Amino acid sequence: MAKWVTKEDRQKFYNSIEWQTAKENLFSVRGRKCEICGKTESIQVHHLAYDRFGGDELLTDLKILCGFHHMEEHGLIFNNNSRCVSLGLMYVDIVDDLVAGLLLSQIIYWYLPGKTGQTKLRILKEDRKWLAKRRQDWFDECRITIRQYVRAIKILEDMNIVVTKIFKFNGEPTVHISLNQDIFLGLVEKYLNNQLVENDDGE
Repeated sequence: MAKWVTKEDRQKFYNSIEWQTAKENLFSVRGRKCEICGKTESIQVHHLAYDRFGGDELLTDLKILCGFHHMEEHGLIFNNNSRCVSLGLMYVDIVDDLVAGLLLSQIIYWYLPGKTGQTKLRILKEDRKWLAKRRQDWFDECRITIRQYVRAIKILEDMNIVVTKIFKFNGEPTVHISLNQDIFLGLVEKYLNNQLVENDDGE
């Protein structure tokens, strides 16, 4: 039974030829698409069990997922409603800032599928989906002040996690936010790969 107890060892394996070969073998059998939603973008491979982790995995130990469903498998998707805001520590760790992590958490909430299975965003411009919110709207939603928003959105832009542009929304110039999904999901994958394997059963 292989067990990696350091971040360095785990990252080394995920960067290895053995892991790349295992993934390609899996794709050749099942196809390069999410086994939950069928998407073919930002595809990742999830370990269902870790008792053979480190190069001895069976195909039954692995599952092909899109980035968002991979996050869900790890319990990193957080539900939301108008009176409750959930903050994932992963987001805070990724951006190394509490308020920027909260803002990112809310942006992700809007990008996640709704009850119909489709994204909640409806604005499509320049081949991108956009979230339109005024600065003061963020306070109503998650109590981020205008000053905090300005600082937090700059952190996300500097990390290239989001881009912002001003378009008209309901007749008014409004900041629109678009998530760079590949960059964000790449950061999520790096975060997950850096976590220690602490449970022999892969739970």
